[in-house]
Amino acid sequence: MKRFSLAIFFSVIFLLSTTVLVFAAATFWDVSEDAWYAAAVTRLQEKGILQGNPDGSYHPDDSVNRAELAVIIDRTIQYLEDGEVEPAAVTELQLELPFTSQAPYGDWSMPYQEACEEAALIMVYNYLMGESLSQGSADNQIVELASWVETNGYGVDIGTQDAAAIVEDFYSLIATVYTGDDTSTENIKALLSAGHPVIMPAAGNILDNPGYGNPGPPYHMIVIVGFNESGFITHDPGLSTGDFYTYSYETIQSALHDWNGSKSTVETGAKAILVLDN
Repeated sequence: MKRFSLAIFFSVIFLLSTTVLVFAAATFWDVSEDAWYAAAVTRLQEKGILQGNPDGSYHPDDSVNRAELAVIIDRTIQYLEDGEVEPAAVTELQLELPFTSQAPYGDWSMPYQEACEEAALIMVYNYLMGESLSQGSADNQIVELASWVETNGYGVDIGTQDAAAIVEDFYSLIATVYTGDDTSTENIKALLSAGHPVIMPAAGNILDNPGYGNPGPPYHMIVIVGFNESGFITHDPGLSTGDFYTYSYETIQSALHDWNGSKSTVETGAKAILVLDN
């Protein structure tokens, strides 16, 4: 069977289904708005025929195999018959973020002892930039960011609003804080499915990770990088082996508390999460 690229295949379907070519903005991060196939991709995505990849990408140069073709045609028929396409349920997803502990070389003196926030921001920043993290690179970035944070008057414990301001000033990234109902398990899953790692402030004692030692950190910050049947998959910088560590959904929701100014009352902090974009 001859294999067609996704860009060519969906553009043909688009041209057969409409006589008007309107160049709308593409919604996949790897499809340029001025790409010749962008309007076709956008139109089919809006109708649910094209659902893309869990990380929010499209991979326009990939080929279509027979199995994928069957799904595409089935969604097209469903749309023509019912006027809508039921979205496919995603039960497991894992974003491939680089990982670092907040103490890359195992030195838990300052600034590393209080650098979970810096480590969380650094992991997501390097993911967005497409960069890996070696021990040396992570250590240099933690020291540099921690020094900048201190010089600019922030405390050693940082909540989501301060973290957002730091990200915008230091990295020139876009930072969005979600609060209240927008921190639900389903919304976190939706953000992950759109390719966004989720930075989560936490009451560390509720996380109760056996690797923390006793006592664990009263206030902590981790990065949620995926989910599966057991719970949310996280990069926990409080552990040297904290990459892809799974916490149950119940534990994450119970521990989800933003910094409220005191380690003794952090378990009463509001629910908030942070998402970065470039």
